[in-house]
Amino acid sequence: MLRTLIIALALTWAHAAPAHADAPTAPSAFLSKTDCFQSTPDYESWVASIVQRTGAAPVSKAQLEALVPARTFAFARAAFDCHVVTYDSGGHTVSGYVVRPKGGDADRLPLLVYNRGGNGAFGRLDSLQLFQTLLPLAKAGHVVVASQYRDADEFGGRDVDDVMRLIDLSRTLPGTDGERVFLLGQSRGAMMSYRVARRRSDIAAMATIAGATDLGAGLAWRPEMERVYRARIPGYADDKPAALRERSALHWAEHLPAGMPVLLLHGEADDRVSVDDSRAMAARLRQLDRPHKLVVYPGDDHSLRQNRRAAHAEIVAWFRSAGTAAAVMGSHNSMPAIRRSAEHPATASSGPTGTAHVP
Repeated sequence: MLRTLIIALALTWAHAAPAHADAPTAPSAFLSKTDCFQSTPDYESWVASIVQRTGAAPVSKAQLEALVPARTFAFARAAFDCHVVTYDSGGHTVSGYVVRPKGGDADRLPLLVYNRGGNGAFGRLDSLQLFQTLLPLAKAGHVVVASQYRDADEFGGRDVDDVMRLIDLSRTLPGTDGERVFLLGQSRGAMMSYRVARRRSDIAAMATIAGATDLGAGLAWRPEMERVYRARIPGYADDKPAALRERSALHWAEHLPAGMPVLLLHGEADDRVSVDDSRAMAARLRQLDRPHKLVVYPGDDHSLRQNRRAAHAEIVAWFRSAGTAAAVMGSHNSMPAIRRSAEHPATASSGPTGTAHVP
């Protein structure tokens, strides 16, 4: 357990529609905006909040102090503007995060939208995952936003509107470059990202980690997911094939924005989402002559625990290249060098197993 947490925290890190197709036309401000550390203003109270949390893997005080030292916590508080926000999405009050590095207010940073995995409360972002994922992405030069999705989780149904709404609210945040919008989806979050990208034309690039792209094939490979689908997806029992296809980008990849580069990262030993999902999606993108890159990490798992640093570097480089192309060309139709990318096997290289280094 300790080793798993150490590795995790060692990361330093329908048809194509017009833009904002189903989004509200006049987004209003966030309903609330609270500093991420307001309830835990000092290191001791933050440690206590993690140790006492429910619904997640337990972490002892000694373990947490070894993983996130006081100096790391202090740096995070000083170096980032971090807020927990709430906003309205179709009559649902949805919570999320907004994070950006402090300083350089004159710089307009790209907007990176992180879509989490899991379902319901499982996989919900918390202040520990803030250090795992969101802060490293912000440190790389992004305004990072992430939705928790509505409580009435439909696993890629109307909860997709929650991400759409968050993007519309965030594109006009001070210091944000609304012309450079990136999507990063992990596991179920990749499905969310594909569904969002299909409905928009303002996504400069996207990246996926262990992304589910064919839920029908995935169900045959991992039958226990049926209980999640039955519980979450409206109308699942009435038309199971249609419900799964609607959430499977492999079956409608031609309706994604034609010039949007897609990075697919996957562990070859993933036991939750088959690596065949990413391989099949890459093959389909190649068939469509769409810009993409597939990186498979031999022997690695669903969370890419052996290659966290390498995966982070891939993602940052991918978005940086796409952002530069968008800024120079004034469009999202660039990156021809990777248009017909083949699979790139990656040599496993574990990051350090010591303390987390947010800086």
